[in-house]
Amino acid sequence: MQFDKIGQFNFIIESMLCDFSGKAPLPYLCDMLLKSAGMHADERGFGYEDISQKGKAWVISRIGIYMKRYPLHDEKITVQTWVESVEKYFTRRCFALLDEAGTEIGCAQSIWAAIDLASRRPTNIVEMDTSILEYLGAEKNISAGKLEKIPAVAEEAQLTYLPRYSDIDINRHFNSVKYIEHILNLFDFQHFEENQVSTFEIAYLSEALASSQLSFHRQEHAPNAFYVEIKNEKNESVCRASVSFTPHSAD
Repeated sequence: MQFDKIGQFNFIIESMLCDFSGKAPLPYLCDMLLKSAGMHADERGFGYEDISQKGKAWVISRIGIYMKRYPLHDEKITVQTWVESVEKYFTRRCFALLDEAGTEIGCAQSIWAAIDLASRRPTNIVEMDTSILEYLGAEKNISAGKLEKIPAVAEEAQLTYLPRYSDIDINRHFNSVKYIEHILNLFDFQHFEENQVSTFEIAYLSEALASSQLSFHRQEHAPNAFYVEIKNEKNESVCRASVSFTPHSAD
């Protein structure tokens, strides 16, 4: 079966997963984007199960999420996703989040690599599976610019943390969405009463394990805009993030 280049997946925002304001929090939306990416790839023959049979796996390298507004509990939304480009070791996947009227309320972009499960080294994506090339050229763009390099943070650690049971995924690594959750927890409750995250970009630099002692470093580089860096016990950077907030609108 031949599918359209743009995948379209429908969701209903579950009340039990919303935040204090009754809106879908950013980690919830990120999980929704990753599910959509997985379903799109699975339907088109280059998903997790397909490439794992070749001893390969997809890993996310970067993701940026840009929100105009956050959906409310019980609201129906649609995630559109497509592969924008494929290079030797990386592929760029984009997303649009639409409300029930078809209005875009947010968008996102992500960078993925394929690794060899035995060596844990990057593998040539096109040589691994040429079917992904059939889904290029979706003729759809997102409003955000390209992902920029996120600098290191020189500030002292605000928090040290040893991963818990709920942080560790099926690969026994720190879950990619959990990084976002813990980064947002660096900001106090009042900050979220007054503001919402408008831009969140994160670069995953190395793998954190259940035994990793993590330190969280935060630096405000512009009004209501922050860089965050997470380091391991060897003082190596595990990930870096850029977070920008905007005040809640009057409505």
